[in-house]
Amino acid sequence: MSDRTAQVIESALHALPKRVPPSDLSTRLRVIASRERTRRNIFSSMQSAAAHYRDRAWLVFENLARPLAIPTVGGLTAAVILFSVAAMNYPTLAHASTTDVPTVLYTEASFKNMGLFPLDTEEVVIDLTIDETGRVLDYAFVDGGVPIQNDKQLKNKIDAALLFAEFVPATSFGQPIPGKVRLSFRRGHIDVRG
Repeated sequence: MSDRTAQVIESALHALPKRVPPSDLSTRLRVIASRERTRRNIFSSMQSAAAHYRDRAWLVFENLARPLAIPTVGGLTAAVILFSVAAMNYPTLAHASTTDVPTVLYTEASFKNMGLFPLDTEEVVIDLTIDETGRVLDYAFVDGGVPIQNDKQLKNKIDAALLFAEFVPATSFGQPIPGKVRLSFRRGHIDVRG
């Protein structure tokens, strides 16, 4: 390359406008250097890297948990209050269901058949518990009838009669369930109350 060519290039370069660096260039370079130094410090050892990832996970959890905390606590509080109100009213609801009008969805146990039952007393009232198959599970004497707790012979006659008695079990939604029946025995007459 000749001197002339070099001079032309040099004068062309001097003729170009002077490039002025941006005013915030030094700040941006310092930020980049600071980030690089922090990155190197984080990954300088396994402990510092683990601590960094633990801190990042905690930050993400905190940022997600704070917006959800109030609705979650509000929902749990509302659920506890509603459950408490329902639990306080449960005995009332359970008691109300026993006096409900019978429908096809629920039928009470009923008396079907009993053989001859000679009874030579004024009146005996018995509450029977009937199982799902219509058999007598248990019975208890009710106040209002003749007291027979001490009359062994009469108790044996009642036991024998109940052994051969047939009952239709109570049903709920068409499925047999245990139920109760009240029987009143009078001389030669049986009165059934479901």
